[in-house]
Amino acid sequence: MSKNPFRNLPIPTNEELLTREFYQAYVLPFYLCLNNEIAFRKAYFELDNPCDPSVVGLLLGECNWRTRSVGSFFAAVCNMSSMESRIGNLLLESESTKCTREYCIALVTFSSDSAIEYLHQYLDHYLYYPEEVTAQMHVMKALAYLGEQRGQNLIERHMPAWDRFVVGKNYSKLETAIEGFSHRMGWLNELKDEISRQ
Repeated sequence: MSKNPFRNLPIPTNEELLTREFYQAYVLPFYLCLNNEIAFRKAYFELDNPCDPSVVGLLLGECNWRTRSVGSFFAAVCNMSSMESRIGNLLLESESTKCTREYCIALVTFSSDSAIEYLHQYLDHYLYYPEEVTAQMHVMKALAYLGEQRGQNLIERHMPAWDRFVVGKNYSKLETAIEGFSHRMGWLNELKDEISRQ
């Protein structure tokens, strides 16, 4: 891959490693159950204050895909739009593609014009570099979902590059992937509604 133009974005990192107690409380119960609605709900409602911005900041500040995945998902659950630029820059930097889906979920939740621009910027660059063949799909389906919510075709400008990108790759259809993302956003919104009733 050519030199990444996003390598020098301002991304705060923790000055010290997370404590074992913090990791056991906020990371271990969650990073393996981000796909498990029941397990995530159970662990989430056992926390005292998961919507504390300082907690999410520490999770995002650790250079670890597990913590950043959980931190991004917490930011989405808590509508923590104050974390948008931080998560958007992490997406663009793309140090670990294991976090991409959760970055996208957070940006879709924020649903701002600037959140959409982060997704566009990612595709404008990374669709031309096929080495990572899963992250681009996450961003495409997130952008498509946001477009559907807004009544716009936000992925149209990326389709020529996308069609070239998927040649020779064993990808599921984009439409199927978008349906899966819609389902995931559906259970996230159900969780947020449940939280608001607490």
